[in-house]
Amino acid sequence: MKKYIIGIALLLALPVFVLAAFQPATLTNGVDRVAVFTQEAASSLFGQGYVLEGQGLGAAAGTLHVYPEKFLGGFANEVLATSTSGTVCTLKESELSRYGVFELLPNVASATWTLPATSTLKTLLKNIGDSRTWVFQNATTSTGITTTLAAGIGWNLSGVDANVDVIAGAAYTARVSQYMTCYRQSNKDVHCGIQEMIAAD
Repeated sequence: MKKYIIGIALLLALPVFVLAAFQPATLTNGVDRVAVFTQEAASSLFGQGYVLEGQGLGAAAGTLHVYPEKFLGGFANEVLATSTSGTVCTLKESELSRYGVFELLPNVASATWTLPATSTLKTLLKNIGDSRTWVFQNATTSTGITTTLAAGIGWNLSGVDANVDVIAGAAYTARVSQYMTCYRQSNKDVHCGIQEMIAAD
């Protein structure tokens, strides 16, 4: 008789155990609220290759994401469109952190934009291996006014030639731009590869 009672007790407790293992999260689309299984629970039940359809990035704990993720909206970067009458300007860490695209407009003469010294960076490319990509455009319509991207202390710029850091005037309308991808090196410097893109059609 005791065996039957123990068996019945285990069967009654099983749904509670299973529900606890699922650890349901609540998602909302502004109208409906739906309880869903976490990715970890689904993987433990159905195998590591099982991926929940529509699983959100926010449902994963920490900074390590080991499952395929979909970004239906793509990635967005803010654009800083700024102008100057000076010839020498220094970019700020706050600007590099916030903006992914820089449309630089020198009003009077060619200008040089210098990256801030790496010793002044507090959060940008903080850890070894951290990387970022920026796009720079010369927004002037004057063919004789160029923009030059200069390395600050601790930055190492490289490209296919020594002039890849200079964007010719009127490049905005000619669809010429610089793509700069940087990463924090093991010696704490920041190394950047610069590519100059021209109109392809």
